Amino acid sequence: MKCCIYKKISFSLVLFALGTIMFSCEEPPFDSGNNQLIFPDSNVSYKKHVQPLFHKYCNTAGCHDQQYSDRQFDLISWGGFMIAPRRIVNAGFPDNSPLILRSEGALFGPQMPLNRPPLKKNYLNGLRIWVREGAKDN
Repeated sequence: MKCCIYKKISFSLVLFALGTIMFSCEEPPFDSGNNQLIFPDSNVSYKKHVQPLFHKYCNTAGCHDQQYSDRQFDLISWGGFMIAPRRIVNAGFPDNSPLILRSEGALFGPQMPLNRPPLKKNYLNGLRIWVREGAKDN
């Protein structure tokens, strides 16, 4: 009887350890303490990092969403700014990407996001890394 209890406990501990390892491998895109987006130093993901940033600062403020088709791009989907007639990202070349230059205030015209505080340094660095890594839809 004691043997069966130890096997059940051992099995439960193994399952717990495996679950902990599996779920701890994923880096959370948001800092759990203050719900701010955190970009990693490499392997920046469009779906985990870039799109949530756009959603928070760019396409929910009535600016770069689908209703503004006169601007010829939106920041709701990867294709909205990568495939559109007016590309704002040159994959692999952050210094030649209007998205980066406008966000950093290095291109003529107002710094983006318009009428809002500038993006945090971690966000700007993360966008640069994402573009340098090929601006993948990952």
